[in-house]
Amino acid sequence: MSLVTRFEQNSLRKSYRTTIPLQVAIEGTIYHAIDWSLTGLALTSSELKTVPGNEIEAQLILPIHDARLSLPVTLYHEYTQEDRHGFSFSGLSEKHKNVLRRFIEMAIEGKIDRVDDIVAIYEEPEIATPIQTPVTLHEEEVHALKRSFFRTSARYLLFMVAVLALLGLLLFYNLRYLYEGSGVVSGNDLMVYPPVSAIVEKLYVHEGEKVMPGVPLVQLDSSDVSYKLALQEVERKRKVELFRQREALLKEKRQMRERMIRLAKQRVSVTSASYRNAKAQYDRQLITKSTLQKAKSVWLDARQNLEKVKLLSSGSDESNDTALQNALELEKAGVKLEYLKKQLPLYHIVAPAKGTVYEIYVQEGQEATKSNPLLLLWTEQAPYITASVPVKYLSDIVMGTEVEIIDKNENVTLHGKVYKTGSLGDTAAQSDTFTVYIRPQQPALYLKPHQRVQLLFKRDF
Repeated sequence: MSLVTRFEQNSLRKSYRTTIPLQVAIEGTIYHAIDWSLTGLALTSSELKTVPGNEIEAQLILPIHDARLSLPVTLYHEYTQEDRHGFSFSGLSEKHKNVLRRFIEMAIEGKIDRVDDIVAIYEEPEIATPIQTPVTLHEEEVHALKRSFFRTSARYLLFMVAVLALLGLLLFYNLRYLYEGSGVVSGNDLMVYPPVSAIVEKLYVHEGEKVMPGVPLVQLDSSDVSYKLALQEVERKRKVELFRQREALLKEKRQMRERMIRLAKQRVSVTSASYRNAKAQYDRQLITKSTLQKAKSVWLDARQNLEKVKLLSSGSDESNDTALQNALELEKAGVKLEYLKKQLPLYHIVAPAKGTVYEIYVQEGQEATKSNPLLLLWTEQAPYITASVPVKYLSDIVMGTEVEIIDKNENVTLHGKVYKTGSLGDTAAQSDTFTVYIRPQQPALYLKPHQRVQLLFKRDF
C-alpha cells in the first residue's frame, strides 16, 4: 500500500494529508479520494455536480481486507480548481474521527486486515461528559479487585517462570548438543532395474508384500525375443540340414577323388612293372627297341595321368574351405540361438534378495527402460544414515561422535555413532558441507528406506 503524508504551506486544508486508499460514495457514485485528513478530503472528477458552498451527504468507505466499513458524513464543498474539488467534514463526530485515526494507524503498522479493532472503536458508547464524582467501592468490590490483582500477578509470575525454564532448556541444549540437522536412511534399500528395455506385461507383487529371493516380481513383454528365437531355431534346423547335405556331397567328392588317385597309382604301378619287364627282355634281345619304347611311353602316360589326377584332387582344398565355411555358418546360427535363449530369462524379473516391496514405479502396459528402476525393495540389511554437515564442524564431528537419531514417524529415539566421514562436496553449492555416515547402535530394521530423520550431534566433553 502506498502511504504518503504531506503538508502544503498554501493548502486550503489545515491538516496533514494522507494517500491511504479511501473511497467516497456520493449519490450512488464511487469516487477515489486523492488525499484526505481528519478534517476533509479532495476528489478529482469532471462529472461531480456541485459548487463551492454546498453541503452534500456522502459515505466514507474504508477498504479493509475481506470487509468494507462505511461512515456517513456531511461534506462541505470548499473550493474547485479545474477537476479538483476540496471538501471539509461538517459536524464529524469524535467517534468517526477515532475510527479514521485508528484506520491510519493500522495502515502505517501494516495491520489493515484487523477489522475488529475498528469495529470495537465504532461500538464504544459515547460519554457526554467525563465523570466528576468520586467512586466509592464496597468491601466485596475491594476483595474482588484484590483477587483480580493476585490472579493477574500469578499469571505474570507463571509466565516469568516459564520463560526462565525455557532459557534454562536452551542453555542445557546448547551445552549438550553441538549441531542439529537431518539425515537420510540408506543401506537397507535395493533398487531393481530391468536388464532390458521393454513393456511391462505383468506385475506379480504389490507394495508392502514380503518376498524371498527368486520370487517373480515383474514380467516384461518378451514376444519379440520369442519370435526371433523361433525364427532362429527354424533357421538353424535349415542350416543343419543344408550342412549335412553339403557334407554328404563333399564326402562323395572326396571318395571319388580318392578312387581316381588309387586307380591312377595302380595304372602307374602296372605300367612301371611292364616297362621294367620289357627293358629286361630288351637287354636279353628278346624284343625290339620299338616294343621297349612303346612300353616306356605307356608308363610315362600313366605317370602323367597320375599327376593330372593329383592336380585335380588339389581342388579338395577348396572343398575343405567350403566345409569350413559351412561349419562356421552353422556355429554362428547356434551361437545366435543360444544368445536368444539366454535373453529370454532377462524378461522375467525375480527378487534378488529377501525383503519387502516398498515402492513400485511402473504399471502394467508402461514401457520400462534400463535406466529407470522398476521397484524398490526394503531389505533386512542393517541401515545407516548419511547427512550433510556444515564444514565449520569438520574438526568437531569425527569418527566416534555420538548422535541421537529421532524417528518422528515411529516416535522413537535411537543412539548411534559416526563411523565414517566423507570429503567436501564436489560442487560449488556443496563446498561448504561434508558428508557424515552414522550407524545406529540398536537394531533399527524398521527405519524405512530414504526416510529423513532428525539428528542431534552431542558434544564430546
